[in-house]
Amino acid sequence: MATTRLTVTEAIARFQQMRMDVPKALNAAAKALCIDVQTNALRNLNNDVLHRRTGTAMRFASAKLRPMRTSKGWAIGLPAGELQSRIMRLHETGGTIKAKNGKFLRIPIPGGPASKNDPYAGMSIRGVPGFFIAKSAQGNPIIFKVGTFDFSKKGSAFVPWYFLKQSVFMPSRPWFSEAVKTALDNLPNRVSDIIAKAVEGRGIPE
Repeated sequence: MATTRLTVTEAIARFQQMRMDVPKALNAAAKALCIDVQTNALRNLNNDVLHRRTGTAMRFASAKLRPMRTSKGWAIGLPAGELQSRIMRLHETGGTIKAKNGKFLRIPIPGGPASKNDPYAGMSIRGVPGFFIAKSAQGNPIIFKVGTFDFSKKGSAFVPWYFLKQSVFMPSRPWFSEAVKTALDNLPNRVSDIIAKAVEGRGIPE
């Protein structure tokens, strides 16, 4: 096996270059970690039925969850203060959601027309033709919409779309922390590969 021999001058030059390249490599590894977190988080959101149903979280995360270079290095997270950020943090940790802008929260009925892709997600349906509120046999308010009666399928002319509730407990769906954990599990391989390239002079990712 052939061995590469370096002169003293070449070895010193290589060492000096390594001193500059290794910090750059660690910075590149930090950026790669953030990118991995972003990729994993979007995948977790896409795999979650609740998030996939409306698409709101996916669209928000795709636009806002990006690696950022700060004065302390690379970071990733959602913008503070935005309503959707607070909602997604609640999805992460779990908790109780209460109606703020009205008396009730509007919850799509499982298996109903809005359960997979709610066309009115994030919108008010006040004034939309066909919708009306009625109470179930148990006295719970439900939003119905006038539909087409299908005698062959014994369908209903009044289709239930949403439950109305004053508050809802949301269980934890750790889409972000799981993304970080997965990325950290792969970090040693990432760092080793990037530093090896720096030491061997094979270039450093931007």
